Amino acid sequence: MIELSTEQITEAADTYADTEPLVDVEEEHIRMLPKTLKDQDIGKRDVEWIVQWYYRRYLGQYPGQQRQKAEEAFRQNDFNDVLIALDETTQQTSVVDKMQLLTDLSGVDVPVASAFLQFLDPDAYLVTGPRTWAVLHAAGELSKGYPNSPSVIEYNQYLKRGQAIASQCECDCWTVYKALWQIWKQEIQS
Repeated sequence: MIELSTEQITEAADTYADTEPLVDVEEEHIRMLPKTLKDQDIGKRDVEWIVQWYYRRYLGQYPGQQRQKAEEAFRQNDFNDVLIALDETTQQTSVVDKMQLLTDLSGVDVPVASAFLQFLDPDAYLVTGPRTWAVLHAAGELSKGYPNSPSVIEYNQYLKRGQAIASQCECDCWTVYKALWQIWKQEIQS
């Protein structure tokens, strides 16, 4: 069983920058997007980047047709509808309400919506996906493996575990994300 101690989270998150080719652009967006998304000082490409990042961070290991289909579906949204959904999302306090607003957009399922939440507030939200979920499952933090299509309720359970780890380790959810991603590569993938 994987143990998610403060030391392990810190060490794994620290190695993220050494191994991930997208780290510079991710860090730039983590610094820039929370404010620009909330202020609506963004362009269409900024929001499309989040959808692209969700799939492309797997560096070709995500099925290309599925990625292209989701990216194209997202591009079909009217940009004003995307802005309205993002604005309304920032006004909600409930994860369920936030997810509902985001998943009403074409091309946005619960996992992609979790990416939007992470870039809206990287301190409080954790993107989901098979890798990070697998680490939480292997650590006994989640009772089930990654669902085929996570529901909002399942995401909320995942998020609460990630937030608890962030609180325990006195860090933000972005740090927890980086650590879980690295732990998957170091302990589960190999």
